[in-house]
Amino acid sequence: MFAKDILQKLWDKSRKLEGMDPQLFRKDPCGAIIAWDQYNQQSSPFGWGVDHIYPIEKGGDDNIDNLRVMHCQNLKAKGTDYPVYESAVTMDVVDNKPYVSQFRIKEDIQNKLSRLYPESVQ
Repeated sequence: MFAKDILQKLWDKSRKLEGMDPQLFRKDPCGAIIAWDQYNQQSSPFGWGVDHIYPIEKGGDDNIDNLRVMHCQNLKAKGTDYPVYESAVTMDVVDNKPYVSQFRIKEDIQNKLSRLYPESVQ
């Protein structure tokens, strides 16, 4: 579990949802809706957790630049994959739906992480 101030920083840098209160709802990197009060609620349709972009298992750590919010199902689908990973859910109007798609960590983020974790260079 992360401290509330870290969670708030991660929440604040995540994508806002048009027409929804940004203090309550955001989008994860795969486009899934997440709800602030559903942190670590794995069975919730809007549950979310903290993703280590460059996984701990590969040498990543809790540096704020290596962290982001992600829907629980997408966290599970991503696992330790880097820089390409699969999603499990995405937004469907005002709810989430199953959706498997492939994503790639943005190049600017990969570049930043390669300075933190030289072993991350693919």
